[in-house]
Amino acid sequence: MKKIWLLIVMVVGLISFSGSVSALDYASCNAFADRYLKINGTYNYKRCYKVTCSYGVYNKSETRETPQDYSCANGNTNPYVSLINTGCSGYTGSCNFYGQKFCTTVEFVDCGKTSNGQEFDCGGGKTTVVTNRPTTQTPTTTTKKPTTTKRPTTNKPTATKPVVTTNPTTQVETTTTTTTEVQSSTNIKKILVNDTDIKYDSSKDSYTIKMLYDITEVDVKVELEDERAQVSITGNTDMPNEDHEIKIVVTSLTGETKEVTLKVKRYTNLSNDCTLANIYSEEYPLDFSKNNYNYKLTLPKKAKAINLEVVPTDTENATYEVTGNENLKNRSVIKIDVRAEDGTMCQYTIKIKKNSNTWKYIIIIVLLISILIGASFFLYRYLMKSKGKYKYE
Repeated sequence: MKKIWLLIVMVVGLISFSGSVSALDYASCNAFADRYLKINGTYNYKRCYKVTCSYGVYNKSETRETPQDYSCANGNTNPYVSLINTGCSGYTGSCNFYGQKFCTTVEFVDCGKTSNGQEFDCGGGKTTVVTNRPTTQTPTTTTKKPTTTKRPTTNKPTATKPVVTTNPTTQVETTTTTTTEVQSSTNIKKILVNDTDIKYDSSKDSYTIKMLYDITEVDVKVELEDERAQVSITGNTDMPNEDHEIKIVVTSLTGETKEVTLKVKRYTNLSNDCTLANIYSEEYPLDFSKNNYNYKLTLPKKAKAINLEVVPTDTENATYEVTGNENLKNRSVIKIDVRAEDGTMCQYTIKIKKNSNTWKYIIIIVLLISILIGASFFLYRYLMKSKGKYKYE
């Protein structure tokens, strides 16, 4: 049993690495995901996400409820993390489905580095000062009053190499690290609408999102390249029940601005009714019921097609397609595929049985056998009479 479970987990892993999540259910997705781990060095951490359609846009949330699902053994609380594989890339932007779906991701975690890619300093990044043991000088026969040498003044170094200052008895090594000032900018790294990434592209300044009527507020988050820049978001609250615009304005320290527009397109809740109100045939009536999807119908042998009238329950939005209703034979299947407004599919089938002439052939064979038996009987009687006649003569 354990081997079978491991095989299932491996198959789910392969599905996730191929980027396909259409076949994932909750059990498979959750079995693939990692639990809490204490990471030494590097690790490929696996996650499971539940995907729902919230306010017309995809919303992804982890199935694990633990807020901290891994930690670094070396105390690094901000390790370097990068996404190396995802099966959730298709669940972005607008949506219009019901229920929930599941997908997986794999991210590379390096506890030896911080989130900006620099090596993690276990000592907390403080300046290290190393003091050498004082050197002993051999006394001479002449004793002089020791002179005091002042520590020379050290200017701020221009390089990152260690600077060493020395007095007659003690050497002190001081390490100074220079930092590069982040240039002021208005660059945007990511925009999230209800926790869904809209896939921001710096070459675009306008995006369209679909939203149901009666939704008056959405949560908009903006991640900036320069954390010192200011961001202003307007139009995401008290929204009217019509097409609308949300404005995002980023202002840098130097006063430069960048504006991004989110165009909100309103739509009504889409129907998922893919049932039929009736399947009608004047020549060959069916005992139809909208919740019965399979039927059987007996036809004459010469019938090649049926005149069907198909009526969807949602006549305004649902569409249908009839296949297999030509050159009908015994065991042919007529299929009626119905598509609801939101894409939900239903299929009705009619299995065909043809009347045959077998019974006619059976009657003919029985008649022939009867005739043969009768003829044989009379022939036998005739021969017996003839034999007796010639004997007595």
